[in-house]
Amino acid sequence: MAVAVLGVLAGGGGARAAARLEYRGTVLQRREVESFATPALRAPGDSTALAALLGVLVTRLQELGHLEARAQAGWDTGRGALWLETREGPLFR
Repeated sequence: MAVAVLGVLAGGGGARAAARLEYRGTVLQRREVESFATPALRAPGDSTALAALLGVLVTRLQELGHLEARAQAGWDTGRGALWLETREGPLFR
């Protein structure tokens, strides 16, 4: 069963510039993760966009055979960054 953990750090309201991505994971390439993360990066602080991103990442990892994959993410509003970490788990074939 896949579990996506959503960690959203509190931030101020108002318009913000696009955030940068800080990704930590071993299976998905950074370019692929960046393409999945584009909507969330364009809406810093949006928990709905972040939850959707986590769902997409876990689904993709499960498609690749990592059925116990987990992902967590959050906003670091002070640095203008979205941090994202995946834990792929064992590969099932």
